[in-house]
Amino acid sequence: MPTDPSSQTNINTGPIDTHQNNKFIFEEIQGDLFVDAPENSSLAHCVSADFKMGRGIATIFRQKYNGVKELSNQHKKTGQVATLQRDNRIGAGLDKLPLEFVIDTIRKVFDGCDMKMTMFYL
Repeated sequence: MPTDPSSQTNINTGPIDTHQNNKFIFEEIQGDLFVDAPENSSLAHCVSADFKMGRGIATIFRQKYNGVKELSNQHKKTGQVATLQRDNRIGAGLDKLPLEFVIDTIRKVFDGCDMKMTMFYL
């Protein structure tokens, strides 16, 4: 006898929210991206246009990967992406965008791409 999916309890501690469209998979996971992200992952984070990176997770990115001058020398404007290649990891920067806007934009931009993107939150 089939079980009604709405009555099932999800005990999965993995992805909290997953959006899949074509080949693109976007998921949100509670965890520390510096600890829990696979080594072959690229990391991205929003930062201010001046790349000061003086508070919160931005400070950890700066301390761990350095490269503030390298990012600044790319002369990116708000809404563009500056990249910093470190091993197999990339840091990227934007500033003060609402999370819902960022997630919606990510889903629109990468729709149809054959990739998986994971957003970590604590």
